[in-house]
Amino acid sequence: MPMSELEELSSEAARPPEPTWRPLSDVSGEPCGGELLCCGARIRKHSTKEKTARPEPITPAMRQAWVEVTVLGVRQLKTYNLQTPSAPYVRVAVPGPGDGGGEFRTLSSSKPNARNANFIYRRVMCVEMAEQARFGPQLDLRVYNAGYTSDTLLGATSVDLSHKLPWNPQEYVAPQSELFDDAEQRQREAEAEKKKAAEAALLEAQEDAEDEFADDSGAVGVSFGAGDGDNDDEDSSDGESIEHHELARRESAVVGDNYQDSGVGAFDSLIDQALPEIHEDVTYKEEQERIAEEIEHEQHESENKGGLLSMLGARFSSVDTGLDTHVDYKLSELPITFPSQWAAADYLAGREWWVAQGGLELERYLKTRPFETYPVYRGKRHPNPAKSTLREVGHVKAIIRVLDEDPQFENEPFFPMALLQPQIYAIRVYCIRGANLQPVAGTSCDPYVRVKLGKDTETREHKKKTLKPDIYETFEFRTTLPGPAELKIQLKDYSRFKPVHELLGETKIDLEDRWFHKQWQQLDEKEGNSKNKLKPIEIRALRKEGSRVARGQLHMWVEIRPEREVQREAPVELSAPEPQEFEVRIICWKTKEVPFECGDFYAEFELGASDRKRSTDIHWRCRSGRASWNWRIKMPITLPLASPEMGRLSVLLWDKDVVKWNDVVGQTQLDLYRWLLKAYRENRSVNVFKEINDALRRKRAEEAGLPKERGPGA
Repeated sequence: MPMSELEELSSEAARPPEPTWRPLSDVSGEPCGGELLCCGARIRKHSTKEKTARPEPITPAMRQAWVEVTVLGVRQLKTYNLQTPSAPYVRVAVPGPGDGGGEFRTLSSSKPNARNANFIYRRVMCVEMAEQARFGPQLDLRVYNAGYTSDTLLGATSVDLSHKLPWNPQEYVAPQSELFDDAEQRQREAEAEKKKAAEAALLEAQEDAEDEFADDSGAVGVSFGAGDGDNDDEDSSDGESIEHHELARRESAVVGDNYQDSGVGAFDSLIDQALPEIHEDVTYKEEQERIAEEIEHEQHESENKGGLLSMLGARFSSVDTGLDTHVDYKLSELPITFPSQWAAADYLAGREWWVAQGGLELERYLKTRPFETYPVYRGKRHPNPAKSTLREVGHVKAIIRVLDEDPQFENEPFFPMALLQPQIYAIRVYCIRGANLQPVAGTSCDPYVRVKLGKDTETREHKKKTLKPDIYETFEFRTTLPGPAELKIQLKDYSRFKPVHELLGETKIDLEDRWFHKQWQQLDEKEGNSKNKLKPIEIRALRKEGSRVARGQLHMWVEIRPEREVQREAPVELSAPEPQEFEVRIICWKTKEVPFECGDFYAEFELGASDRKRSTDIHWRCRSGRASWNWRIKMPITLPLASPEMGRLSVLLWDKDVVKWNDVVGQTQLDLYRWLLKAYRENRSVNVFKEINDALRRKRAEEAGLPKERGPGA
């Protein structure tokens, strides 16, 4: 603690400053990872022989409190010195002044297995705690492995109890308030840090105001370094240097009400205006003005040219559709309904309510965890990651409460221990489809699903060359809850030439946090006469370990059922939509306003990534830019499509050359994916332009207050 940073007290009886946490270091100056809550102050003495009185005791005011610890168990313990834990147990200690603390340990356990041992132990300790939250103790939590001769420390952590004190309303966090979503947790922490920073800034401003008032009452001038010595010149005896006066003079000459910094520093603005402009700068400005005028002109023309192709996503907005297009509408604004997926299965009924609300992971609906998770660590922390040996070796699930009265007088237990009795459950995982997968290499992948729960693993056949695979697979496991509860769902890229397949992304679900959650229990699996919602379909982000960047999504849902109910109710049957043959028919009439004086034009069409392209005949020697074909094209297609990219119709206009290669005049794309989906689900022919025309008439009739007309897509 540097002496210059210590606060100076006005007298011996003055109140000491507030203590702060300071990092500890060893004799060589290397940080050792610990912190000490302390403070220091200076007291001015008239002489070195002056004696000061004994300082007042700083022991904070204490009060009686009860600490309730409910230990569920340890999860995912890692090996220590190449030895797997065999009989772990947890030791909990709450320090206190004198004998005012408390300590206990659970029994060692290896059920259901040693790496995920259950303790299901509840203990209440009566301890002495400080009134001020700043002096709140740190609960010490250690995990040991019971041995024949000695116990081995597997990992340890400390829990700050200052946020659990009910008499500290500013920082109090109620039990079972730990959030599922890390983003919301980080937002809470950021808001807390922002609040602390604002309070610190306000306090600093008050201190500065007091210091400024003290300086004004006793100071004569302001010293800028050159006026502090005894040999200063008489002209600068007021404490300001000559350079300071010169800068002030120049600043007063240029700074005014309408002053704008020109970037030349302390020089006068007239000097900047007298400099000649560089020729390249003048040319660049003129070029930028010309480009801005062209963009504005193009935007003005595009606003005056609406039509049906603009609704389909085409780039040509000047096609004559025969309609009055003085008002443009987006396709989403027209009364046309589009299905959301190819499958029209019964299992979707009642399970799309969460996706319809814009929900993603179901943790955002549940929000908080029923248990608190405390990671345990082993090793030594160092500011330099290369020298740090600290690593996470597992975590402890528990509920810790600090109460100002004995919990035995509560009407109901906070968490009934009877609900925590281990039972066997059936876990059913329904994977529907993946979306927006990011390939590891290349532009596509062969994904397949791998699901792991505890030591059990299941995989399915891979899908060929797609980034949006239709999976429609069901996985079923057996597990003990409480117990091994981490459900890991991975999408991997299959390769027949590699022994290890690349991971595309994974998602993890804690089954304990779901089964013991009140809102999860309120979701009903049986439709019947129950008004509760069914377990919904959720869209889970796929990520890689240690990364927050999503590499795709997985549409799925999970069921947790007791073993006794599995025989009565079979799993939901997921089936992929049956393939059907359709035909895309195109009539290519003509072109207009092609900016070529003379050309041999023909149009080419390609749907998705089909091997065969279709083209019209050639309009030879077209001089007016109005090529005419009146050509009919048929393109067979098998639905459903593997991905939306397969539903894009590419249209290219070519200029035929006999001697050399052909030239591309222009191109555009039409997104037919939704229209193909509509034709498949409704099992009928869909005339795209007629559907849009009918929807436009109904839209305009509705705006005009005319009777509504129902169309095939309404």
